[in-house]
Amino acid sequence: MKQDIYCPRCAAELRRKYRMEEGDTGKKEPYPGEGLRIVDGTARAFFNCDLCFFPIPEGAKCAAVSMWTHYAPYREWEHRYLKREAQ
Repeated sequence: MKQDIYCPRCAAELRRKYRMEEGDTGKKEPYPGEGLRIVDGTARAFFNCDLCFFPIPEGAKCAAVSMWTHYAPYREWEHRYLKREAQ
């Protein structure tokens, strides 16, 4: 499973690419046998975006991006890096 932290701009680009709505945390299957999940929240610590390396300070909005296959299935991990926004 691949786990990344994205800045809001890169997360929005990924959502457009896979036609996901803002705030949609449902699991998608962009290609047969692959899964994608994007979870929005605020950073628990300082990070750099894993796509563009933009600095993400603690408390800033960001997204946790998970990509997986059945060989490396999805496991929840986002709560260790993000504080989830109120639903």
